[in-house]
Amino acid sequence: MLQLESPLLLLIETGSQLCSVGLAEGGDLLALREVGGKGVHSRLITVLIEEVFEEAARELQATDAVALSSGPGSYTGLRVGASAAKGICYALGIPLLPVSTLRALALASREEEDEEHTLYISMLDAGRMEVYAAVYDQEGNEVESPCALVLEEGIFSSHAAQPLVFVGSGVNKAGNYLPKGKIFIRQRKLSAKNLLAPALKKFSGLSEQMTEENSLLEILASYQPLYLKAPHITSRKKKSC
Repeated sequence: MLQLESPLLLLIETGSQLCSVGLAEGGDLLALREVGGKGVHSRLITVLIEEVFEEAARELQATDAVALSSGPGSYTGLRVGASAAKGICYALGIPLLPVSTLRALALASREEEDEEHTLYISMLDAGRMEVYAAVYDQEGNEVESPCALVLEEGIFSSHAAQPLVFVGSGVNKAGNYLPKGKIFIRQRKLSAKNLLAPALKKFSGLSEQMTEENSLLEILASYQPLYLKAPHITSRKKKSC
């Protein structure tokens, strides 16, 4: 039976080169571990998971659900995060709570003084002249769905009449293409702690059907991160004589 009041949630964010793992009870973040660098996800994610449980003096078996940043983002990072999260959910028979990476970033960037009709535009670097982007209102509802966007003149110009808050690793890259008007840049990185608020809301809305073993296994088996783009794989070049 799900504990709806103060669930113990494992939070996993691997959509960038930062491997971020958190543990929360209800709305309180108990522990957070973050390590950046190439290849850290596959090497350290299980270590970071162990560390947050140790710091919070909680047992893995007591976890009520796993909140996972579902993309878009780093192809390899998302795959590693999904594998770890699904493995824990399978083993413990608990729900997986996928949270849009861009939506979590937008919600985390809200501030009390923001105007009523402010829109939040999350942007992550997608390589070359592209960014992953999505537009949200103050409640976190999608105004424009996540997409891989080519940077060019006129992007987001249809929203230029409203105050716009830009957040994420793709903002600096898109600087020359942002619309003129009332815009704000907020420096905020991807982090497991950003998943807490949307994950709690999602957890509280879980139906009884999701707690049944068959339904849970079907959901876990069918889950795939939102990649938006195929991985960039290069083959090894033959040595020339």
